[in-house]
Amino acid sequence: MVMDYANYSDMDSTNQYDDLMNDVNGDHTNRSSIVDQFAEPSQLLKEAILDLLSVKDQLEDANDIPMLIRSLLDQDPAVVSRAAHLVYLLSKEDKCVATLAANEHLIGALVNAMVAVLSHLCHDNVGRMHIFRSGGIAELIRMLHSRIEVVVHYAVTTLHNLLLYIEQAKNEIIACEAFIPHLGSSNAKLQALVADCLYIMLLDMPQCKQTFLSLQGPRFLVNILQSNPSYVKLVYAVVRCIRSISTDVQSKASLISIGGLEALHQTLGAIYDNKRKLAVLNAMRNLSDAATNLDTLAICCACGILSNLTCNNICNKQAVCSNRGITTLARVLGRFAMMEDITEPALCTRHCTVRHPLAQQAQNELQFAHPIILTLLDTRRPPLVKAALGLIRNCALSQMNLQSILSKSTLMSGNLLIEDFEGLSDGVSLTEMVESAVSALHQLAKYLQVSQAVYRNSSLMNILVNLVSSDNIKNAEDELMMRELMGLLYQLTKSADVYNCAKTVQMFVPQPHIISALSSPHKSVAAYASIILKNIGIADKPIGYRSHDYGGKERILFVCGKWNRYNWKP
Repeated sequence: MVMDYANYSDMDSTNQYDDLMNDVNGDHTNRSSIVDQFAEPSQLLKEAILDLLSVKDQLEDANDIPMLIRSLLDQDPAVVSRAAHLVYLLSKEDKCVATLAANEHLIGALVNAMVAVLSHLCHDNVGRMHIFRSGGIAELIRMLHSRIEVVVHYAVTTLHNLLLYIEQAKNEIIACEAFIPHLGSSNAKLQALVADCLYIMLLDMPQCKQTFLSLQGPRFLVNILQSNPSYVKLVYAVVRCIRSISTDVQSKASLISIGGLEALHQTLGAIYDNKRKLAVLNAMRNLSDAATNLDTLAICCACGILSNLTCNNICNKQAVCSNRGITTLARVLGRFAMMEDITEPALCTRHCTVRHPLAQQAQNELQFAHPIILTLLDTRRPPLVKAALGLIRNCALSQMNLQSILSKSTLMSGNLLIEDFEGLSDGVSLTEMVESAVSALHQLAKYLQVSQAVYRNSSLMNILVNLVSSDNIKNAEDELMMRELMGLLYQLTKSADVYNCAKTVQMFVPQPHIISALSSPHKSVAAYASIILKNIGIADKPIGYRSHDYGGKERILFVCGKWNRYNWKP
């Protein structure tokens, strides 16, 4: 019998169905045979019949479409599933097809819901395997061409999970050309997912590298790094992509020509995680062998990297020294002496000349670069002068280097600096400049000619006395400046020409400030002060002999000869 379901109400159809089932099942409740086995299919049949009976005519369906859209956008997957199934049933009715097809919002909600369901399913092992076996990868790749960003995002998420967890899927998801345009998206999270998908494909499928290069993939990656993205996962994914394609000769050339090395160097300074820093350095290492004809900016980047790596890192200092790095940096200084962007980071050699087992080796390897280093003092550029002074100071720790340095125009260059040190700026403070200059003079003054030139220079001696008397220096938490000043005065007063030296030093009246330094909380400063007073003979003379007013410090002067209590030797 053929039934016209459209003429039945929901209640009537339900009652009719129940009567039908009662006739089939009867009252034989004690039977446990075939009827029980058909219980579940019969329930499904009941639901299908109810759905068909609830189908309304075209006009009523149009009123239900907003409700369907809301259901498709619901957060509950069960609600979405029922709504999608109802749309499917309606689409089978000729009366409803035109109404459904004419509603753009319904179609969009339906597509979004279905892609979202796939995206959620791909987080489960079984779900991923079913998507793969059903041939869904081709449809997901087709969705990457959608103009709706949400659809693309869900499709990329699903494909990303398939690439990560199903090895066989990599051979099917080989269409990297569908992913590349989305690297230019304004959505950082989408960019990160796309970059990670591309990384997996580029790493495991070499044939993708040529396609990636032909579609300007490297330029997309470099543009992302140059835009300084704040999303860390995006930076890391892009760096991994660059690292994977940097093993290809053509890709290397492309990356270098569009500024990839500079972009990586810029990124290195903004990353604090060691693992991510290592990834950036590996990418730069892979590019370095193709950087033989780079312009000066690339060389500047390389020197900057070495400067950062050797700062307070003993292992990196030794690595540079063991691989002829000091000699290479010395050659760079000679070749680009007039280019501050290169010479400043190249002077990072000073990091390698102190505080590690190979420091003396590094000092000796710089012997032939002394003229260049001293020339940098004449530039009057604070960053260069500060770095050069630090390097001179460290090199002067070696007696051989000290003599080599003094054979050049060290003093003249130093005097030029001292005469105008108040005019220096450019990001380097006055204190830093003076500290570097005094530290260098401290080491150079071990040589008799230098010490004589210093204490015979009245302008320089007045500057030193003013520095020793400065409350900011005396009361500073860090004693480095005061210690270097006292060390310089000690070198002057221990000169072989001690009588003339002591007499000259006393002319500038540093005694009250040296006496004050005896009470310094820093033992090295106090010990220097005690020895200086002993060297100039003040401690051995009676109080009446002294012609200067020391502000009530005479008692300290009288007893300061007991300097050995510090058990300190210069």
